[in-house]
Formats: sequence, structure tokens, C-alpha cells
Amino acid sequence: MPDIWIDVDTAVHLPVNVLPLIDPTDFKTVEVAIAYNEAGMNLAWNFVTTAGVQTTTAVTPTTAGVHDWVEEGTNEGMYSCEIPASGGTVSNDTEGFGWWSGMTTNCLPFRGPICGFRAAALNNSLVDGTTIDVNTTAVGGTTQTAGDLQALITTVDTVVDGIQTDLDNGTDGLGAIKSDTTAILVDTADMQPKIGTPAADVSADIAAMKVDTEAILVDTGTTLDARIPAALVGGRMDSTIDGTGMETGAMDALLQRQMTESYAADGAAPTVEQALMEILQCLTEFAISGTTITVKKRDGSTTAMTFTLDDGTNPTSRTRAT
Repeated sequence: MPDIWIDVDTAVHLPVNVLPLIDPTDFKTVEVAIAYNEAGMNLAWNFVTTAGVQTTTAVTPTTAGVHDWVEEGTNEGMYSCEIPASGGTVSNDTEGFGWWSGMTTNCLPFRGPICGFRAAALNNSLVDGTTIDVNTTAVGGTTQTAGDLQALITTVDTVVDGIQTDLDNGTDGLGAIKSDTTAILVDTADMQPKIGTPAADVSADIAAMKVDTEAILVDTGTTLDARIPAALVGGRMDSTIDGTGMETGAMDALLQRQMTESYAADGAAPTVEQALMEILQCLTEFAISGTTITVKKRDGSTTAMTFTLDDGTNPTSRTRAT
């Protein structure tokens, strides 16, 4: 944000330094007599437009011209330089942000505060506290008067009143909606006897479903053997249902199916197939070396899992390692 807001398009005196000008030899003495034509005077105006374009322009201070150099206060080391509204080396005729910078032989380099330049109406509204400027042309497309604005308000009131009247009484308003709603309610009431008593209909449907379910159960019990696919029972369609309800052909096919070799990871719960395979290999394919038991896969060489014994000579426990 700028340090200072300034009205654009007006002549102004702007501070050239935010702190007192200081002697370059001892770095503490305040320079209270820097003149406009001081030896080594090098003054520049830096400006950035609202579009982001920056310029730096050398300015020669004057004592009776368009860029007058003035000491502000008495022996305070604070100075300002004038910028005219137009006609100077630099002019206050563009919105944006600017600041002085420079140096002389008898003072250290200096910089002024950043000044923001904007329409006077904005400063009047946001800084000085007067009425906010409103572009009345933007309201109606042409320059507006107080009478034009009052007429616009009256027209809006008339339109709103008309809409309210239509809603209350018109064919497209709330009255028509109310009539249509009443007709719907009457039609709905007329439909209810034709639908039937919901409870009675539901009870009849449940009873019918019960009969159908019982028929399905009977049919399943007498013809299940014919409904089991040949692939499931390995082509043994002459099988029967034993006393426990188990289809013996399907059970035989399950027990005779070749397992897939698979092992659960350490700490993971195995499937039934994995558990059987792990038990089988732990009993058949393993090697012991020191405190390590290596269980092999069915090929007799690939490691399936390993266990660690608590002692290499007299072990009393083992723990799975991998």
C-alpha cells in the first residue's frame, strides 16, 4: 500500500525524504541547509502506473519554477519538491504510484515515501469522509438527474405491485395454483377407494409368497440331484443326498480336487488351503541348520518359509521368521 494518497491532476509538493537528510562524513549530523542547486544534486522521480509500467526521470529542482525545492519546518532536515498538474519535467497527470529518490555531495542517498495518485473523489470518500462519488450515467445509460432516478424508483414500485396482484388474483398467480392444488387433492381422494386397502393387499401377497416358497422347497428336496451341474460333481450325476443334507457326489469332487500351492505371509491369517499346505510342508520338506529351520516348497528346493529355534542344541520353541 502507498504511504500517502494524493489527488491526481493537481499541483502538489511531495516529501523527498522519509527521514532527515544525514551528513555523509559522520553519518549522524542532520543536514538542515540543502539547497535546490546543492553540489552533486541528483534527484529522480520514480513512477509505476496501475498497468505496472515503471519509469525513472531525472528532475532538476527549482526555486521559482515548476519543481520548487523547499525545506519543510525549521532545521529538521526534511524537504519536499513540487510536481505540477501539467507542464513539468514530470507532472501529476496519471493514476499510479510514485516516489522521489536522490543524493547530493553533502548528504547520504535518500528516498521519499511512496505516494498513490487517484481520483480526488476517491480520496474525498475514503479518506476525507464525504459522499462516495457515483457515476449516474452508468445507472441508466445516460446522464441522470434526481427526477430521472425518482421516476425509475416509481416504475420499479409499479412493476412490483403488478406482480403481487398477478400472484394473488391472476390466472398465472397464487390463486390459480391454489385452485389446481385443490383439484389434485380431490382427484387423489377419488383414487383411494380404487387402490384397495393396503393392509389386506399386502397380507394376500405374503400368503401367496408363502405357498410359492413351500412349493420351491419341496421341488428342491426331490429334484436337487438333477439340478446340480455336472461340472460341480465331476460328472457323477448318480449321487444322492445323505442324511445330513450333503450331496455326496459334490463332496467327493471337493475332496479329490488338487490344491494350489500357496503360503500365507508371516503374521497373516491363512486360507484353509494355505493352512493345509503349510502343515504338509512343515512335516515333509524342511532342513535344519543351527537355529534355522527352512521349509521347502513342493519342488524340494524353493524356500516356502523359515523358522528360528530358541537353541541350536536343545530347542524348546520355534518362531516363524519369514
